[in-house]
Amino acid sequence: MAKQLTDPIAQYDCQLIADAGKSLSLINQQILRQAEVDHSGINDNTAETIELRFWLSRFIDTYQHLATTKGLTLTHSVTSTAPKWIEINSTALRQILTNLLANAIKYSDTGEIDITIEPTDISGEYRFMISDQGVGIHEQAQQHALKPFNRAWQSLQQEGSGLGLALTQQLLHNMGAELNFTSKVGEGSCFYFTLQLVPAKAKKLNHAVNNHLKNHSLHILVVEDIPLNQQVISGMLNYLSIKHTIAATLGQAAQLLKNQFFDLLLLDLNLPDGNGLDFFTTMKKNNLLLPDTCIVTANIILETEQACLEAGVKALLHKPIELEKLQQVLNQLVNTKPIFDRIQFWQLARFIPNAKLKQQLETLDNDFSIILQQLSCGDVSQNKALVHKLAGKAATLGMAKFAHLCDKLEQSNTDPYYYLPQLQQLCNQATLILRQEISEDL
Repeated sequence: MAKQLTDPIAQYDCQLIADAGKSLSLINQQILRQAEVDHSGINDNTAETIELRFWLSRFIDTYQHLATTKGLTLTHSVTSTAPKWIEINSTALRQILTNLLANAIKYSDTGEIDITIEPTDISGEYRFMISDQGVGIHEQAQQHALKPFNRAWQSLQQEGSGLGLALTQQLLHNMGAELNFTSKVGEGSCFYFTLQLVPAKAKKLNHAVNNHLKNHSLHILVVEDIPLNQQVISGMLNYLSIKHTIAATLGQAAQLLKNQFFDLLLLDLNLPDGNGLDFFTTMKKNNLLLPDTCIVTANIILETEQACLEAGVKALLHKPIELEKLQQVLNQLVNTKPIFDRIQFWQLARFIPNAKLKQQLETLDNDFSIILQQLSCGDVSQNKALVHKLAGKAATLGMAKFAHLCDKLEQSNTDPYYYLPQLQQLCNQATLILRQEISEDL
């Protein structure tokens, strides 16, 4: 939605709301992950590249309103020696800082809360400090403050689970760090930890991915039942200039897949009329035509992820969906075969005399039309033989996407007849480009 707004202030506020929602979702995900870590010993240390100062500034902005409402001042500073871009598990770091900053705001009524990143005596190591001027922690409570279900501020009439600091400590342990703190009643607290900050190359906007996706005439099927989620994913795909169709149920999806060819299936895991993974497994078991599939879910239990991947799902996207993650999945999974593969065509065409190529071009439309017209409803065996013939001829002429669809139809239990409109469309698009290619180069 932020991408569609023209007012810079509204755009920024909208992005802050999205960031706050993302932060809440990530906290929820980590709590569920942590339950698995405790039982399986599995740690998620996925790292990504972030611009440290900008990232921290945006993080602080999501809490400015809450702090201001309580009369608190939020400040932050990053030493000039810290790298501009770093490689780090930003999801874990966000949750660590969220837990510590939320506590600082919760248990402070006046004064300043400051997040500081400063160097230590060890090369490449930096200390993160979150200090406040709040109520502080009683000395007798400090030795148990970092243990689960022990509320550091238990003498106060404040609600809390006692999980925040323990989860923070566990997250830091996963990153090879340790949470420490100093505190004095009536003066405030300072929580701190040290991390090695690994410098990284600047992260460029993925314009190349956008152009790559735009140039392949994609059509994606999105299966999602919640209207708001439909609007979000539709907005992202529109922003990427990608054609898409939305189905609200598995029944609608099955009907669409029967009659249309899609380059990718974005499939929600839990739908009103069934489970997305069960639907995928049944389709695959029956050898029906199925595009590469990405499961979209708010469920981040590792067993679920493993079951999806073992079933043949190519990727998973966690809700709330981020544009960058969506781009990565699309770039990774979308059938990258273009409508016309120029390199493939000329690798073969250079061995064919020009006169012969021109002759082929003159009869090209007619040759394909005759074969396509022979597709008939119900005669699956004959139809498969015809698409086999089409695939061979199309591949030789560089009509990559058309040939790819023919191959998939031949290998599936789906009657190619039902895909006649898509076959005709891809054939027409490819022959048009091919005609232009030959006329320009011969």
